[in-house]
Amino acid sequence: PPQNLIVQPANRGTGYGILLPLLHILRRDRHARVVLLPSDHYVEDERALTAAVTDAFAHTASGITLLGVTPEVADCELGYVLPGARSRGVCAPVARFIEKPGRAVAEDLLRQGALWNSFILVAAVSTIVELISAVRPAEAAAMAAAVETSASSVDHLYAQLDCLDFSRDVVTGNEHRLNVLGVRPCGWTDLGTPERLDECLSRLQARDMPSHGSSRSVFSLAEVSGRCGVTGVMRNVRVQTELMGATA
Repeated sequence: PPQNLIVQPANRGTGYGILLPLLHILRRDRHARVVLLPSDHYVEDERALTAAVTDAFAHTASGITLLGVTPEVADCELGYVLPGARSRGVCAPVARFIEKPGRAVAEDLLRQGALWNSFILVAAVSTIVELISAVRPAEAAAMAAAVETSASSVDHLYAQLDCLDFSRDVVTGNEHRLNVLGVRPCGWTDLGTPERLDECLSRLQARDMPSHGSSRSVFSLAEVSGRCGVTGVMRNVRVQTELMGATA
C-alpha cells in the first residue's frame, strides 16, 4: 500500500532514515515492534536468520536486540560486537563495538566470542525513537511535528537537517541500551562495497556454475542498475549470470 512506502526527501544519514518511518509507525501503533534490515546484505541460509529474528522478537519486549552473526573467518572489513556476561535467556548485553579491526585484533576478538555486527535490529519502536531523541532532541521533535502535519512540512525540515549516522552518532556511547543475540553461521555478508559484492557473486557462481570457472572482475553497479534496477540487484543476488556478463 502507498501509505507503507516512506521515502526520505533527501539523504540525511541513517539516523534520520530510521527515525522518519518509525514516527509514521508510532502514529498507527504506539506499542509496535519492528525489525530493521539493512538492504546491502546477502544471507545464504535465510532460514537460520529468520529463526534468529523470531527468537529476538520473543526476547524483546521494550528494548533493542541486535543480531550478531557467528564469524566464519577473522574478516578485517566487518564490524564486530563483543557480548558481555550473559545473565539470563539467550541474549547478552553489548559490551562494545569494534569497527574493522586489524587481523591480529580480529583473531583475538574471535577467541573472546565476538560476533559480526549485522546491524539487524529487533526493537520496540518507541525505544529507538527515544534513543534518537536523546541525541538530537530538537530535530526529533521537529520531525515528529512535521510527520503529524504534512509531507511538505517534512520536505521543508529535511532541507535544514544535517547528517545523523545511527551507528556512529546514536548507538556509540549507548551500547548499554542494547542486547545481542547470536546467529549461527548462515553465509551472511555485507555487500557495502563493489569488491565485496563481486566476491559474493563469484562465490555463488563457483558453487552454482563450476564449469564456467570464476571471475574476479569488479563490475559497474551503475551499468547493471540501468538494466535490472539497483533494488533488483540487492534483493536477489542470484542474478549473477546476468551481472557477471556486465563487467566493467
